[in-house]
Amino acid sequence: MTDINVIFLLSISIVAIGYLVKKLNILKETDGDTIAKIIFNITLPAVILRVTTTIQFEFSLVLLPLISVVFGFFMTFLALLVFRKHPSNIKGAMIMTMIGFNVANFFSH
Repeated sequence: MTDINVIFLLSISIVAIGYLVKKLNILKETDGDTIAKIIFNITLPAVILRVTTTIQFEFSLVLLPLISVVFGFFMTFLALLVFRKHPSNIKGAMIMTMIGFNVANFFSH
């Protein structure tokens, strides 16, 4: 199988596992905090370390974080503008979503 098919199958598998876990009531909604802590404190740093150890750094790569930061500020401004009339909980969630949109750029290589 090609790489894209493997990635697609892995994504579908993750969704299926999540669906089964929900239907079988294995996890409760309160378990989300623990899962989030594991993801943000263990999984995400491990992925970042895994990706950065395989990259051959070049000077042109300096632009990538700069573009990402500028894009984040732009998306924050845009989210504040678009969702200014919404309740604070929705506005906060949408701002975080729009800022984190470019995180997928790290996993494209």
